[in-house]
Amino acid sequence: VRPNSIRFTFLPGKPTLMDGDVPVRPTASNVNRANRLAAEIREKLKWGTFSMAEYFPANGITGAALTVGDHLDTWLKSLLVRTSTRVGYATAVRFWKAEIGTLSLRALKHSDVLTALARHQELAGKTVNNRTSVLRMAFDLAVRDKLLQSNPMEGLPRARQQKKPVEPFSGDESARILAGVVKHNPGPLANMIEFWFRTGLRTSELFGLKWSSIDMVA
Repeated sequence: VRPNSIRFTFLPGKPTLMDGDVPVRPTASNVNRANRLAAEIREKLKWGTFSMAEYFPANGITGAALTVGDHLDTWLKSLLVRTSTRVGYATAVRFWKAEIGTLSLRALKHSDVLTALARHQELAGKTVNNRTSVLRMAFDLAVRDKLLQSNPMEGLPRARQQKKPVEPFSGDESARILAGVVKHNPGPLANMIEFWFRTGLRTSELFGLKWSSIDMVA
């Protein structure tokens, strides 16, 4: 603790704790902050995850800080999931890398995530929740790897999902549709459309249905 600043002693060098371009004043609260930071640095040194450039970028110390994008790539590679799941996660990773990927992982703030989401208010609630879920899982890994002390996603509320009201065809509409199909596309297609109406299968279920799945007795 110096008269007008706070320094950390490393071998080599004694970087000064800064707020932007201004040295942090040695007030009681700032000294407590420095002690907490020292404990955090010692923990990272212990685990081999400390980056001087990440903590003291204003001191002319070279070396690349770990970015959010770097960590997202690491997280995605570490997953043991089905291909379809990985594709969905990769879409979310591309979104976050475009929005906050260049930011230092350690310096990322909760507000950075909120600001990124605010730039995309056109996204549906379900999409927002899917993408924030990916970010939360990736940062959970960073906490377990001792790269972060806490998850920046803590306290982020889930977006509201507004479901469109279901508007089924009326009996008269169904009859008219079936009549039109029978007239213009008789045979297998008309049979399939009638089967669809009477069973209420989802589109993907109907298209994936095979004859071997049909119980002709029941």
